[in-house]
Amino acid sequence: MLKESIIIYMRDILGITGSDAEELFDCYVETLEQLCQKLEQAVEQHNVMEIRNITHSIMGSSSNIGANIISEQAAAANMAAKSHDFGSVKSLSQELKKYPEILRK
Repeated sequence: MLKESIIIYMRDILGITGSDAEELFDCYVETLEQLCQKLEQAVEQHNVMEIRNITHSIMGSSSNIGANIISEQAAAANMAAKSHDFGSVKSLSQELKKYPEILRK
């Protein structure tokens, strides 16, 4: 369902269709997965700047293709990191980590 809404957003709002939309979507999912792995490491190290940089990247790429729920969770993790609330950051990063698999279904 999330994948379909992103594809519709790309088609209707961005004017990207067919194989171009699929290619962009696949690239987004791959990048999201890599960023989530980096985020997990940054959270383990309590590296606030790295957490904020990674979540900022997730926010931007997600909002650009209409994956607003992912962007919102990344924004929440970013704000939690800014407040040094590592419990919330860890919880939110674990939720973000689920999205690549969800999007591939």
